[in-house]
Amino acid sequence: CVVLGSAASLALYRYEFRGKKFLQALLFPPIAIPWLITGTAMLIFFFGVGIGRGLHAILLGHVALALPYVIVVVSARLQTFAPELEEAARSLGANQWQVTRRVTLPWIMPGVIAGGLFAFAVSFDQFVVSYFLATPGQTTLPVEIYAAIRKGFTPEINAVSTIIIVVSMALMLLT
Repeated sequence: CVVLGSAASLALYRYEFRGKKFLQALLFPPIAIPWLITGTAMLIFFFGVGIGRGLHAILLGHVALALPYVIVVVSARLQTFAPELEEAARSLGANQWQVTRRVTLPWIMPGVIAGGLFAFAVSFDQFVVSYFLATPGQTTLPVEIYAAIRKGFTPEINAVSTIIIVVSMALMLLT
């Protein structure tokens, strides 16, 4: 999701093509539409195209919901990029791969990391979508936590919650 979103951001930044504004406009509905509606729509869509429920549906659903966050964050970082840096690298003999690897990627890396953290947080928080798309044998951690809480609080739930809080705090302090 992070690699795909970063590559899409670079493509949207570097190239002009028909439908670019339309693609950019498509990034915002998954961010703005409530997850209950999104989960229901994904469930209907996946059954309509023959995917149904299960691990594939969960994976596609999480990618579809987290990808816009990565693209928006990396695109915001690219807006501060000076194209003259790439031109200078090319004038010194670097090919496009070297320019991307040694100039562009180091510049956008904070955006890529932030986009990855956003994608993780959004994906982890997608209880509704996971609940709709999961089968009984294939669930995500938030769905398992919800199922366990319905039965009553246990030491395991408290331990998992503590670990989640500690990891969240550590990630927050690192960024």
